[in-house]
Amino acid sequence: MQKYYDYFLGASSPGGFADFFRQLCDNDFPMRTYIIKSGPGCGKSTMMRRIGARIIKEGYSIEFIHCSSDPDSLDGVICPELEFAIVDGTAPHVLEPSIPAAKQEVVSLYDTIDKQALRCNFETLRDLFSANANLHERTSRFICAAGTLYADAERGAAQCILHDKLERYALALTKKLFTPVSDKPGRVSVRLSTAVTPKGIVSYARDNSANSRHVYLLDDKFGSASHLLLAKLRVAAGASGYEVADSRSPMSPYDKTEMLEIPALSLCFTLSSYFAPVQLDGAKKVNMLRFYDKNRLAQAKNRMRFSRKATLQLLDQASFLLSQAKQTHDQIEDIYKANIDFDIVREKEREILNELGLR
Repeated sequence: MQKYYDYFLGASSPGGFADFFRQLCDNDFPMRTYIIKSGPGCGKSTMMRRIGARIIKEGYSIEFIHCSSDPDSLDGVICPELEFAIVDGTAPHVLEPSIPAAKQEVVSLYDTIDKQALRCNFETLRDLFSANANLHERTSRFICAAGTLYADAERGAAQCILHDKLERYALALTKKLFTPVSDKPGRVSVRLSTAVTPKGIVSYARDNSANSRHVYLLDDKFGSASHLLLAKLRVAAGASGYEVADSRSPMSPYDKTEMLEIPALSLCFTLSSYFAPVQLDGAKKVNMLRFYDKNRLAQAKNRMRFSRKATLQLLDQASFLLSQAKQTHDQIEDIYKANIDFDIVREKEREILNELGLR
């Protein structure tokens, strides 16, 4: 069955830009990776979208990696069945080959640019790049402030978790779902299903869940108990030999999971929280409130309500600033687009398709 996934591999977070692109160049990454290098507006996203469309036409499943600064633009395409990945390797997620040519290959589009024409636009470009950087810096400050309040609400809820009850539930699920298939741990791929973008908080959790027959929806407006449960399930699935797609929370991307997918079992667990609510028809809904001490929650509810509300307000402002940054970036792209030889871009696209056997 052909499947389509949408993810981010990088996004603004309270700790700065969360970058998970590097895993595509790890030596144990089971695919050949093409790293595109070029300037803005030079056809990287369009090339990847056309390659993705061709892969879909041939009947293969695919992952589209979206840009959190512009979700309509692509940062990458991954096709496990072809053992193929292609990714934008420019800032803020700069990539370099770890084993050049043998494992990763750089596809440079810099030779498509009319450099002399761009030099005539140097002062305009300098000002636009500076304005764009300033807007992203301001965005980071709002997301950092939101992260402080988000963490405060998380800590308040975490103090109310009924750990023994949650542990028993996690063990029961582990025994029920994860029959060991290997003595070796399964590979864990890190993704982001949700990100703060110019369009607000964008989540692909609903669409990605549709690829699984067995879906658990963890209804948890506080988030803390679900993050703990998902961490336990991730460890158990990996230890049982299953490959796992681990989608992290953009508010705590290095230690909080908000979605797990185990393709071999056609199984996924998805968190629905105040930060990114999800509605899924046909999913097994788990009311996570039962894993909290309701009396302690009642005592902390005013503090958590304030923190959650303030978090969302700060993220709204971050999204607004990102929309302004996108407008600035669009102006930069327009200047570059007017000075690109797109025939060369198309020729390099055909070369990649030929190497994949998709002539």
